[in-house]
Amino acid sequence: MHPLTKEIRTFLTEHADPERVRGAQRYFKEGFKGYGITQAKVQDFVNRTLRSLKSPLNLAETLSVAEELFRSRMYEEAVSAFILLEKYKKQFKGKTLNLFSQWIDKYVENWATNDSFCIKVVYHCFMNYPKLSPELTKWTGSQNQWMRRAACVVLVKLVLKSDKFRSQGFQIAETLLDDRDEMVQKGVGWLLKELSRRDRKSVMDFLKEHYCQVPRLVLRYATERRNREQRKSVLNGDFN
Repeated sequence: MHPLTKEIRTFLTEHADPERVRGAQRYFKEGFKGYGITQAKVQDFVNRTLRSLKSPLNLAETLSVAEELFRSRMYEEAVSAFILLEKYKKQFKGKTLNLFSQWIDKYVENWATNDSFCIKVVYHCFMNYPKLSPELTKWTGSQNQWMRRAACVVLVKLVLKSDKFRSQGFQIAETLLDDRDEMVQKGVGWLLKELSRRDRKSVMDFLKEHYCQVPRLVLRYATERRNREQRKSVLNGDFN
């Protein structure tokens, strides 16, 4: 175990709040493992620890520490890994993405870890190298629900950063419309909701075209930015 991993893990163990963990668990049907520590407190400790290091870590060392933390499947350890990795975001390449996709497939067990990883870390790979975007389409064919959800969540961030990812956002939403997993459906709805911030008409046209295929859960998430009457109309199939 790397000394930094040990130091972070010791801090988290010493400041654990089991009552807070029990409160968080009700939001996770799939289960949740953590220490019950706020992200702000974790971030403050990790940043202070990094500043105290005699020699800064390079990307390879950071990836090694991050995987040690991620492997535990404890939420705050994953958060610590994301904080470490964000500092090297400009160095992320195709090889980095391959490693990140393996971590999603092997270590992610709940939506919070999945979404934080995608939004804080993974999307930078595609911002650095947009030509990597076909990898997201490959993820939609994974047997792992978190890989399929990750394809949507990464694009949630990308479509707001650059118009070049918008068409792929609609393609992936269409590909996953028949997905029966609730977490994936919520990911699709979230993606469509964010697409509507840039192009509401195209999203409404998409929902109208696929109305008979779109799960109700996706419709509810996709129309969250509409008022109550507008949402009711869309849920009833009225797009006038």
